[in-house]
Amino acid sequence: MTKRRQMSRPERQMADQARTRRLLNGLPPGLTIAAYWSNNHEPDTTILLRQLHVAGYPLLLPQLTRSRSEPSWTWWDGQDLQRSPVGLASPVGPTVDPSVLERVDLMIMPGLAATPQGDRLGRGGGWYDRCLASLASKPQRWLLLNHDEVLDVLPTDPWDQGVDAIITDQAWINVNRVGQAA
Repeated sequence: MTKRRQMSRPERQMADQARTRRLLNGLPPGLTIAAYWSNNHEPDTTILLRQLHVAGYPLLLPQLTRSRSEPSWTWWDGQDLQRSPVGLASPVGPTVDPSVLERVDLMIMPGLAATPQGDRLGRGGGWYDRCLASLASKPQRWLLLNHDEVLDVLPTDPWDQGVDAIITDQAWINVNRVGQAA
C-alpha cells in the first residue's frame, strides 16, 4: 500500500492504462460482470468500467453501507456515483436481489496483494469473501494489482476466497489454485 501511495500521478496513469488494455484484450464478449469503483490509490477501474458499459457488458457494482455485512448490488448504467456512508464511491439506484449474483460470469475484485497461487489480501471488510462463499455458481475472479503487489506468500485464513487471474500493469497471471478444477 505504501508503494501505491508513493507512485506519481503519471506513473499511476501509465500503470492503469496498461492494466485496462490488458484486461479488455483478454475479456470474452457477452459476460455479466460484477466489479468495484476504485477509490484513492487503488488500481483505477473508472475508465475500465466506462469502456465495459459502452461495450454493452451488464455491470453490477456494490452499494456500500456502514454495515460490515455484504454490500447490496446495483446494476450500473453509467450514471453518476455518490459517496457511501463509509466514504467510498457507490452507485445510485435500486438494489437488486442478491440472487442476481448467481448470473455473474466474472467478478473483478479489489485487493492489496496476491500470490501467483491466487491467494488474495483484501481490504479487510470480508465482503467479497462472504459474497463468493455464499454463491452456488462460482464466477471467474480477477484481481487488479500493481506488479510489485504480487508476492511469493501471504497469510490466509480458511474463509479467504482466492482469485483465478491477476492483472497487473506488466502481466496477466493465470492462477491454478490447489483444489481448483483447471
